[in-house]
Amino acid sequence: MDMIQLIGLWKGKDKNGNEYLSGNFNAVTRLMILSNTFKKGDKDPDYFLYIGAKEKADNGEGELSRRERVRLSTQRVVGFSVNNYVYQGSIENISACGAFIKTRGRFSEGQDISMIIESPGKKRAGIITRVTPRGIGVKFNYPGYTR
Repeated sequence: MDMIQLIGLWKGKDKNGNEYLSGNFNAVTRLMILSNTFKKGDKDPDYFLYIGAKEKADNGEGELSRRERVRLSTQRVVGFSVNNYVYQGSIENISACGAFIKTRGRFSEGQDISMIIESPGKKRAGIITRVTPRGIGVKFNYPGYTR
């Protein structure tokens, strides 16, 4: 099978020592490959491939910003519940540790949140860590996560 080389990838590590691969697809698009930290069986993939807008904090050489984990820009529909009320929003960026959800509503830091992310269709739970006029910052709280 003939294959075409698209881009080069660089190996990097986040602040917790987790390895990832990243590269620039073009001047405004970044590609990342992250290991599946939730793999439970042979039917679960070993890695996930993400593509998103290049963030200003990225220097193009795989160096991370001050965040704990690599954060990728995205637009994913998400349904979530806080205090037994159901809401809908759009995930603007996501990492293995958390996400920013563009949404409307009255929320407070420290509230528990549960959500089902459109793709890969996984349920995640966490805590609201930031509230802005545009939405909420969420930190996931899965067992086994490095915090």
